[in-house]
Amino acid sequence: MIALQPFSRGSYRFELHGSFSLENGLLRISWILNDPQSEVLQSPKDGKFTGTDFSRANDLWRETCFEAFWGIRESESYWELNLSPEKRSWNLYRFDRYRQPQPPEESEDFFLDRVEIRKGKVECFLRPNREEKQLEASICAVIKTERESCYFASKHEGDRPDFHRRSSFCIKID
Repeated sequence: MIALQPFSRGSYRFELHGSFSLENGLLRISWILNDPQSEVLQSPKDGKFTGTDFSRANDLWRETCFEAFWGIRESESYWELNLSPEKRSWNLYRFDRYRQPQPPEESEDFFLDRVEIRKGKVECFLRPNREEKQLEASICAVIKTERESCYFASKHEGDRPDFHRRSSFCIKID
């Protein structure tokens, strides 16, 4: 697990960690939310869910949303995962290059296999449609509190929160 960094330090007291790996043919993306003051709105509730328990939806980032971005090294194309455990919604988008196409198009390159949540740990398992190697990734989240929106990532680049920047994809998976 790596500590996810806030884009700017707000008045909140929670912490977020994440990991991204390829295990037994599945992408495994994990977030651990340590929220001792219960500040997070739409905080994930414990449960085990299959992919069919979740439906696809857009604009999940407008609320608390766990995200990941990854692409094949030496390629401009990449994927964006949005996951809202509270709403039991998710989506996956594929981009050919930085933020293109717009509006983003849903991808069928990976399927949601399952989501497991226990004591603030959210684990998402995606089944690829094809074998993927030499990946680089970024783990991110938009966390909403009553007072503010907090943007976390494994690495931030630029002068505003922008999870799409390939230079922030700092996790290497072989």
